[in-house]
Amino acid sequence: MDSTYRDTIIECLKYLTEVRENFFSKIINIEMAGDLKEINEVFSIGDVFQFELAHLETSNDSNVQRFTGLFKLLDKTIDITMNLNSISDEDIEGHDVATE
Repeated sequence: MDSTYRDTIIECLKYLTEVRENFFSKIINIEMAGDLKEINEVFSIGDVFQFELAHLETSNDSNVQRFTGLFKLLDKTIDITMNLNSISDEDIEGHDVATE
């Protein structure tokens, strides 16, 4: 596999990984403003709670359901692409994305 090709795949995966993390946070924000509004109101600034995908999969909010489905597709696409190209998490973390 051409190193430029591989580097470009890694750059794309690094970007998608960042998008995935930000997207997950945004979906949680929607859920906290909607279905979990009452819970959100009891949190204080600085409180920490580790959300997992399972928290979103049971949402009654149709927007959260659609976004969660898209999130899962993005996650699966990243994993499959990494496996098909023998790319590890370390390859992505250690790769500097070229700016255009």
